[in-house]
Amino acid sequence: MYMKRTLIWTAVTILLASIGGCGGAQPPETTAAPAASTNTPMSKEQVKATVAEHIGEIQACYDAALATKPALKGAIDIKVLVLGTGKVQMVALRSSTLNEPTVEQCATDAMSKWIFPASGGTTIFTHSFAFAPGAEPVAGPAAPAGSTDPAVQTE
Repeated sequence: MYMKRTLIWTAVTILLASIGGCGGAQPPETTAAPAASTNTPMSKEQVKATVAEHIGEIQACYDAALATKPALKGAIDIKVLVLGTGKVQMVALRSSTLNEPTVEQCATDAMSKWIFPASGGTTIFTHSFAFAPGAEPVAGPAAPAGSTDPAVQTE
């Protein structure tokens, strides 16, 4: 009789295990821990490389206005916030001596679509572009916020 009960109990235990136990309870699933993320902003070199890659877009903004205003010259400073994924979160005109809204808007619109290298940390920088007829735009200093470079405007 003892052996018969043990056999029945074993059969019930196996049956319950095969259908998920009592009440459908399952043992907790194990999952891999998420990869550790860094909170390091992009380097100044990464920012400059991305700007250099897209400088033609900024030049096109200026060239379009130059067609109707041949003496147009000046500079614009654009503030950019880039997420750790490399996606631009915010772009704003910080200052302008160009005083040409079409160029300023075109440049900020272009920069809002750029993809920067993923860094894991948020990067905030201000970048300057100087324009003069017959010249390529001069991309001024750029650096992540907190830079010790005295020529860079950061917040």
